[in-house]
Amino acid sequence: MSTRPNLHFIPIQPTADNIIDETQKHTHANAVLKIDAEKRMTVEVADDPVVKQLLQQPGIGPITAITMRAIIGHFMENIHVPQFGYNWMERQSTLYYKTSHELANISKWCAFIDIDEFILPRKVDSIPEVLREYEEYEGVRLKWCIFGTSGYKLNPPTRINHLLHRGYDDLDLNQLEKPIIRSGYATSPEIHRFATIKNHQIVLPPEVMRINHYNATSWQHHRDVKGIRRPKEKHPGHDYNMAHFQRHDRNEVHDDEISRRFGHSVKHIDEVRK
Repeated sequence: MSTRPNLHFIPIQPTADNIIDETQKHTHANAVLKIDAEKRMTVEVADDPVVKQLLQQPGIGPITAITMRAIIGHFMENIHVPQFGYNWMERQSTLYYKTSHELANISKWCAFIDIDEFILPRKVDSIPEVLREYEEYEGVRLKWCIFGTSGYKLNPPTRINHLLHRGYDDLDLNQLEKPIIRSGYATSPEIHRFATIKNHQIVLPPEVMRINHYNATSWQHHRDVKGIRRPKEKHPGHDYNMAHFQRHDRNEVHDDEISRRFGHSVKHIDEVRK
């Protein structure tokens, strides 16, 4: 894969009038398109049982539900999506722990993946097919692969089809891991790692399966979403500041594998937003 040193982060003045005006126009136009698209989508899929189940989950709207339907719907057609009713103000790790045990009678494996993370099996197209090779383990741990903004100042239409540059393999952030564990095997609440009954877990090589992580989506996303979620006043020393953005905006290597193999799953979103 070719390197792209010319895509290293270039500082942007966040108060520049042209950037603010451009961002506001873009955000307003996207909001209008989204409202119109959600209305049309809701009518078109009103009778789809999987979409109906997904729309009952907190925080899931029509676009997200339809996207999930396209990607995982065939796994869900005969499966009840549970309602957990936990207080979302509970600590994230405690929620993960409780849910992993609730899923024991529903699913053999469970993973807690953020909305900016995408699991990518490298040799086959199916995550369950990979996991079948590791059923002797209580968990498999996947390494992050940090993708940058690919030069986007404003939010791109999608992540996997538009953010096509990542950091080098030996980047320190690419050594961090997140687990897929056997449901019901967790013994302590954690986020990036779970202790399991015998701690019989394995770290999968990135060549087998990895997590594409799109932490730095665009400057607009950092300013309007990331920075607000973790401001300096409430998280001194751990806030999402410009240094955090620069650290994650890595674009040294062109990598379009996930787009080539799975980009069709979100193609309809590209079409809606044109």
